[in-house]
Amino acid sequence: MNKFLAGLALSLVALTASATDWFYIMDTVDGRFLSDKHSLKIEKNVHGVLIVSADFTFFKDGIYGPPVFVVLGADSCANGGGEMVYVEGSGSPVSVFWSSAGHKVYDAAGIVLCAGYFQRLKEEQK
Repeated sequence: MNKFLAGLALSLVALTASATDWFYIMDTVDGRFLSDKHSLKIEKNVHGVLIVSADFTFFKDGIYGPPVFVVLGADSCANGGGEMVYVEGSGSPVSVFWSSAGHKVYDAAGIVLCAGYFQRLKEEQK
């Protein structure tokens, strides 16, 4: 397990599906995939690795699904993909690889996280 994954446990925050500022990302078989725009975090984990994270969920038939916490290393944004870890509800961390050219839900999550990361960098350079 690399430093990125080892730092995940210390990077997890309390999750809730009660956030009121979800924004739409895409439609899936599990419902609408949403992200809480106020949950974006960019920080260094305990190993000094710059990580980007946010809360996501699915919305179907008027019901929010369990929260999904997603985290990736900021270096994967520059590479257009890489390792990502997500935790759904109170489940265990799952490691996947995302790609900016992919069409899966976790690819969309990576694209959203990196867009937020690059936007924050742009704002800091002003």
